[in-house]
Amino acid sequence: EESITGVFDHPPSLEYVAKFTGHINTINCMIVVDDAKEAGEAFKTTYIFTGGYDHLARCFNAETGECLAVYKGHASFIFSLKIGIRMEKAKRNNETYEEPKWSLY
Repeated sequence: EESITGVFDHPPSLEYVAKFTGHINTINCMIVVDDAKEAGEAFKTTYIFTGGYDHLARCFNAETGECLAVYKGHASFIFSLKIGIRMEKAKRNNETYEEPKWSLY
């Protein structure tokens, strides 16, 4: 059975904001990463990472609900997540810029 992660606005309204689907069974943990704060305005997207009993971690775009990545290979249930973000120099079309590099632990 597919699980749904629901996101609600904080009090007082508790308005339903979005839902994210994809996990099978229970979701054990969730972390919200505001990339604009964490990566110095490089992007202005908020991400939601989830981990569950299906041995998968997923990354969702918080605004659209789109699943951006599925992280496979865990041997057991996922009970906690930690995200590391660092800026690295990259080059494209002879232009140098910084982009965030993510690590999921």
